[in-house]
Amino acid sequence: MTRNEMEQCRSLPMEIKAIEASMKSPKSNYVVVFYKDYRTGKGIPKAKQEVDNGEEELKILKAYHRRLVNKLKKRLDAAEKFIASIEDSEMRTILRMYYINGNSQQEIGDAIHYSQAAVSTKLNIFWSRVQHAQAKAKRIDKSDKNNK
Repeated sequence: MTRNEMEQCRSLPMEIKAIEASMKSPKSNYVVVFYKDYRTGKGIPKAKQEVDNGEEELKILKAYHRRLVNKLKKRLDAAEKFIASIEDSEMRTILRMYYINGNSQQEIGDAIHYSQAAVSTKLNIFWSRVQHAQAKAKRIDKSDKNNK
């Protein structure tokens, strides 16, 4: 799992909340139709008597909300499996609090008696090690394929 994928565990809940707020008051729109002027051939906007009370936008928002919730569930499951595979229990705690629970680095530091800077440093070191290990695994895979 990459850092970017883990960051989505933090950002998707915020996006879901924004969608839910939009669903509470969908925008209503006047339905505008363009008629062709027979003299000039250009389109002329004319409002119909219909008004969209937001039902169409609400349908779109609900579908998008469902997709985001399903995506978040999949990401959280993958993140939990990734975190469970880490040997260092302190790092598991930091990752779970930061990416799954959405705590700030300051809140995590207060809980485990570190400064915010120490938590940030631990996260950066962890992700640089993960990135290095993933790059090494790719090189090994390439060399194995070339040897076959």
